[in-house]
Amino acid sequence: MTETIRTTFLQVAAEAAAIVGGREVGDKWNEPSTLADLQVGALAGHLARAVLTVHWYLDMPEADPPTITAGEYFASMKSDIAADENVAIRERAIEASRGGWARLYLDLGNALDHLRRRLPDERADHRIPAGGNALLLDEYLRTRVVELVIHIGDLCRSLDLAVPHMPEATNIAINVLIDTAIARHGASRVLHALSRRELDKVDALRVL
Repeated sequence: MTETIRTTFLQVAAEAAAIVGGREVGDKWNEPSTLADLQVGALAGHLARAVLTVHWYLDMPEADPPTITAGEYFASMKSDIAADENVAIRERAIEASRGGWARLYLDLGNALDHLRRRLPDERADHRIPAGGNALLLDEYLRTRVVELVIHIGDLCRSLDLAVPHMPEATNIAINVLIDTAIARHGASRVLHALSRRELDKVDALRVL
């Protein structure tokens, strides 16, 4: 599991860096993206943060609270885009983009180079802070793969680019989101959503 998730994370992070570094991003930096309230530059900033946060957290003091899974991490988030935590996410995305396209691409590339050297030998029990909880490193990387896969797609669609083929990362993202649905709604409701749609009263598979 450790080797697979770290390899997949680095692969999809490299995809993100290549897209963020494309001339199309710089040309459309201040244009609207496919996501409400985010320009292309801010969406690129949000995408880059999925890599940058790993880089930053590895050098921070380790968290000591109970650990949670990637599914539980997403299940704790609010789906309302007007919720304070989602407003804060958009503000962090905008802040990440303030230095401009070249600065973001450089920061993302430097973080990726650092993680390529560091991740293969990093302890599996390294704890990453997550609100009042913590995630073990590989569980945190699973959350980053979800963010990368989803927002690579968002950024490509914003630029009218083909979305790259990312089968391993996509499978990880799907598994995490199913775990999120189970954590939020319970296994029976997820089973109904997958097999008996007429019994799905809570839209159990819509988790983000």
